[in-house]
Order: sequence, then structure tokens, then C-alpha cells
Amino acid sequence: AVLAVVSGTPGFLDLAGAAAASLHQGHVETEGSTGNQADSVQVVVDAVIGSRRGPNLSWTRASARNVWARHTLLFQSIVAFRYRQKDPNIISEVKQLLTRLQQQPKEEVEDHVVFVEVVGGVFRAARRWPEAELDELWGALGPVIAD
Repeated sequence: AVLAVVSGTPGFLDLAGAAAASLHQGHVETEGSTGNQADSVQVVVDAVIGSRRGPNLSWTRASARNVWARHTLLFQSIVAFRYRQKDPNIISEVKQLLTRLQQQPKEEVEDHVVFVEVVGGVFRAARRWPEAELDELWGALGPVIAD
């Protein structure tokens, strides 16, 4: 699923969220699916060379948990960096991203996986913030997360 940004140019968080969701496409198990669809890039490569000439181990399916952990760490790094830079918009941008992800149809499983990754990354980044800033974070994100 592609995230639509209603106003202005998409920010880095929006682009990272869209990229993470697109990486999950075809690899998330849902009811009635195996979650093991062919990698779209590998399909193109196979079409170009004509056939698969042997096992290419670099294309073996990675553990979904590993990918999810890496995405969580990516969002943690983004939020931590922007917090250290004293970016006044980071909480509002995270809230906007989470709101858009949450509003996606339930069939768009990838967006909801990214929602969890973003929440995990944000809370990892904020675990040592001062109490006043944690209160601000929970005040902004709490209602979105609770929905």
C-alpha cells in the first residue's frame, strides 16, 4: 500500500513508512495466504536471464521477525536522531504517520505491521527522555495507539 500525504511533500518518516510497507508486501501471512510469495525483483531477474540456472542463496527468504526488528531499529534511529537535533516537529510527524497507517483498510496488513514497527521504534528511542517529554509523547500518540 502506498501512503497518501494529504498536505505538502512527504517527509522522511512518511517515505520510510511507505518503503517499509512495500518491503512487507507478499511476505506477511494473512488468513488464506502463505505469506511466501515470490520476490518481485527476483521474478524480473529470472525473466531477464530466461531461467534460473541454480539456487541463488542471496534470494532466500529472510525471517520476517528479522525484517521487523530492523525496521523498528530504523524508526528508533530516525526518532532518536531528530530528538537529539531538537526537532520540534518529530512528535507531530510521528502522530501523522501513525494516524495514516492506522486508517488504512485492515486488508492492507503491511501498513499495520509498519504501525507496530514505528510504535516500537519510537518507544525505544524515547525510553530515556525526561518525564515531561514522555508525557507530551504519550499525550500525542496515546489516543492513536489506543484506537
